[in-house]
Amino acid sequence: MANSNKNNKTGESIKKAYDFVVVATGIYIDPFIPEYPAKEDFKGQVLHSSEYKSPSMITNSNVLVVGFGKSSLDIAGEAAKFAKKVHLVYRRTHWPIPFNIFNIIDVRRIFLTRAANAFLPPYQKSSKGIQNGADT
Repeated sequence: MANSNKNNKTGESIKKAYDFVVVATGIYIDPFIPEYPAKEDFKGQVLHSSEYKSPSMITNSNVLVVGFGKSSLDIAGEAAKFAKKVHLVYRRTHWPIPFNIFNIIDVRRIFLTRAANAFLPPYQKSSKGIQNGADT
């Protein structure tokens, strides 16, 4: 797939080719905002993630993001850069990939082992270096 644009500074035409196109409509295409007590007393802005378009909507605001899905985490991360304060509330965290593959293999048995941890970067690095097996 190809895309043609113009460079804003030079006006020259730019052509870009892509191997893939991602269509990310999500599984919750019908926005849902639940009812809550004293909703009519709240004077701030209430948005569904589908209505969030740019950081200018939240710049220098106090922001509360509800949920732990991909959209809410994306918005909370961006809000942290532009909003005055950001709070993320959720009922519970979730594992973003299936626990079982074909109901045969439990991925926790693969990824949550000492052998798998050997391939991951360490969480902490010692302030002392180790060279040739001896502490320095």
